[in-house]
Amino acid sequence: MADTLTYRYAAPSAVTRAAHPLLGLTTFTPDEQSVDGAPCFLSAFVERADVVAAGILAVADVAAARYYVPFRTIARQILAADPVVTYDGEHLRFESFSLCGGVHARFDVEPGGLAVEGAHRGTTNVDVNPPLRRALAALGRSDALRLRVGEDGLEADTLAGSVVEKRVPLPSRWVRGFAETQVIQRRCAPMIEIAGPEIQRSLDLLPARSRGRLALEQHGAAMRMATRVSGATVGIVGPERLAALHGFVRFADRLRVHTHDDPAGGGASSAWEIRGPEARLTITISPEPARGFSGEGGLLESLAADVGDGLVSLANEMIAERSTASIEHIAAAADVDNETAGRAVDVLAAAGCVGIDLRDGAGAFARRLPFGAAATDLNPRLATMAALLADEAVEFDESDSSRATVRSGQSRQVVRLSGQSAAGANCTCEWYARHQGARGPCKHVLAVVTARRRAGDG
Repeated sequence: MADTLTYRYAAPSAVTRAAHPLLGLTTFTPDEQSVDGAPCFLSAFVERADVVAAGILAVADVAAARYYVPFRTIARQILAADPVVTYDGEHLRFESFSLCGGVHARFDVEPGGLAVEGAHRGTTNVDVNPPLRRALAALGRSDALRLRVGEDGLEADTLAGSVVEKRVPLPSRWVRGFAETQVIQRRCAPMIEIAGPEIQRSLDLLPARSRGRLALEQHGAAMRMATRVSGATVGIVGPERLAALHGFVRFADRLRVHTHDDPAGGGASSAWEIRGPEARLTITISPEPARGFSGEGGLLESLAADVGDGLVSLANEMIAERSTASIEHIAAAADVDNETAGRAVDVLAAAGCVGIDLRDGAGAFARRLPFGAAATDLNPRLATMAALLADEAVEFDESDSSRATVRSGQSRQVVRLSGQSAAGANCTCEWYARHQGARGPCKHVLAVVTARRRAGDG
């Protein structure tokens, strides 16, 4: 894995004025991931120039933002990785992570917002530079904006010139973060839904900054603060991480807030989805500012399980041939349960191949990350679990099959399972003591669950 990621663009992205404003977004794609050999994979008119401009700016704002600085650490200057853009045959999607890794932004332009002239499916990085940001901010509703994603066919004279090159640290946190957010989003359910003027009023309830956990709940057609976090509320820490919503809220006709169950008690992530005219902006935040998505560990049990290459291939084919594919459809086609189908999607996510669309009942869409690394290559818990199994370090209690001892270096850790999976398991190790299962299973729990599965007991 390289230490840096180099983006080379034929020219800087820009908005130019001719008969119609032309938004030319230049892209970089590794040679082995080129889209049918065509560097330009979308040419279209957009229905609302101001909406598209605001959405792209929101994603770019998140990419450049840091919402958390570790205690007693001077944040070194880190250049923001360029946003990722995907065209899945119907939707144009822009995505980014914050520099701290705890905020994910995605802006989707829906089919009704694009009059497509020519397109190829694919995923790449897109150049969003300071002059482009200023030009996007000046676009108005009356502008009939033409959009081209890719270098081919950029006709504006101002785009001629030398190659633009950017070197940034390889965003390994992005690789794992993309994989972990799809797990979180797939398990989310809508908890709050508001429309019209109540959207702005409800967002205005959130303080600019808060150290404690806030509890939000549905109250009639509006949202309000609750007295405590419960199963009917959405708990958030760090409301300032939702700042990117404010530049888009003027277009909003509906806001949905999604969250998921938190059996470990460590706080839940939440996804804030604003719908505008033929477009949606979704901001997903981790349970607290200090927690980046890359360390959440939601993929680990799926990756440790052997779901079979055939099922993974089938899921990949179904997702690739349509704009989105639900877990239920994949399960039905493969004649497996939803949990097993979900694990196959997790495997694809770890390889950087899929994302999740909350609008379509958590449907999966094809998105092959242009980073050249997989989440499976970057998680040390999987590697140490494999080493434990290779050393035959797991020993089950003969009188209690839910209890096992794991030899780990010079120590012995005791794992107790509460069911057939890692959910609810506990361990005597330091990792479990620190996180209480809130950031995925420890290596010892993973080893015990995998060993039992291989032995045919689960």
